[in-house]
Amino acid sequence: MGRIVVDDSQWPLVQIFWPDGGVSDQDVEAFLALGRLHLERRQRFLSLHHGMRMSTISAKQRRVFAEHVREYDSELAQYMTAAAIVTPSAVIRAVVRAIHWIAPPPYPQETFASAEQAERWLREVYAQKRAG
Repeated sequence: MGRIVVDDSQWPLVQIFWPDGGVSDQDVEAFLALGRLHLERRQRFLSLHHGMRMSTISAKQRRVFAEHVREYDSELAQYMTAAAIVTPSAVIRAVVRAIHWIAPPPYPQETFASAEQAERWLREVYAQKRAG
């Protein structure tokens, strides 16, 4: 099992690097705990997910993520400006859609084939939110 690596050194851009294999339930909980700390800053931020794969999270873990989104809906709506997922996989895009059917995110989220496209979109959304 790998670990989810989170890099918030370029705040407000938070980069999340998903491992090649699966992750433990404890790693998912640690990831969500760090996400709660980001929300506690009470500042707008962006998340960029690199390397999401079908094998990375289990059905149980997808439910945990969906529950987290439901529980922190108002905070996510206020502080998560947008999220981008970098994956060329149509399967992963379908999994993301399934999670959204269970618990739609209260922020814009898109999938991209390249990190460059994703970062460009994130920065555009961030600039629009700051201007508006």
